[in-house]
Amino acid sequence: LFKKLDFTCANAKIIRSLIKNDINLYSLHTNFDLAPTGMNYILAQHLSLLNVLPMEPDAKGVTAGVVGSLPTEMPLEELAQQLKQIFDLDDVRFVGDATSLVKKVAIVGGSGTSTMFEAVESSADCLITGDISHHKALDALSLGLKMIDVGHGIEFVGFRQIKDVLQKEGISVPIYLSESNTFPIKSK
Repeated sequence: LFKKLDFTCANAKIIRSLIKNDINLYSLHTNFDLAPTGMNYILAQHLSLLNVLPMEPDAKGVTAGVVGSLPTEMPLEELAQQLKQIFDLDDVRFVGDATSLVKKVAIVGGSGTSTMFEAVESSADCLITGDISHHKALDALSLGLKMIDVGHGIEFVGFRQIKDVLQKEGISVPIYLSESNTFPIKSK
């Protein structure tokens, strides 16, 4: 329960704007990521993964991603290029030998480098996620895990599906999909 809002803070400014404009906001980011038909499964569908299952749970028993097999084994660099095309990305980064082969992949939408150990436990050759830092890349190399950084914004592919599910469930209020890109990091 809020006792005070400091409107000089960025998040409080957003709350103030929502209140002033009588807008309800429901954020289901993590819930939808973890759902059995949620974001990670949608991303797996876009890659045409086979035999998609939840990744091994972490120490708290939470399963954050999915793991599945590519229809055909391919070099890491080719998979990175394919992801760039599928999600219409300006660039992708990868960790590992460009020519090494990938068959089984783990996917964690958003920032999922904390799931590296679960990806390895799930026998994934490669973890597809976003926001890979220098030190996490070094950790992955030491684990023998390849990674592909697709950024934090590929989840847009699931928004239409969320809207469709809500409407099929009888939600009668208007649902609008944002057209604006608020991703703060730009590329040239």
